[in-house]
Amino acid sequence: MRTPLGATAPEARQGVVPVRDSKNPDGPVLVINRSAWQHFLDTVPTFS
Repeated sequence: MRTPLGATAPEARQGVVPVRDSKNPDGPVLVINRSAWQHFLDTVPTFS
């Protein structure tokens, strides 16, 4: 299941999606603009 882009993080409200390593939440953040993130989600195959 995909996560919707309706995040409440301040970064998301600024038109970007922050991507963090869940094993290192205080580590670096990859910031991707929302349209690029949506394109990624639309093109990645889903497996049921």
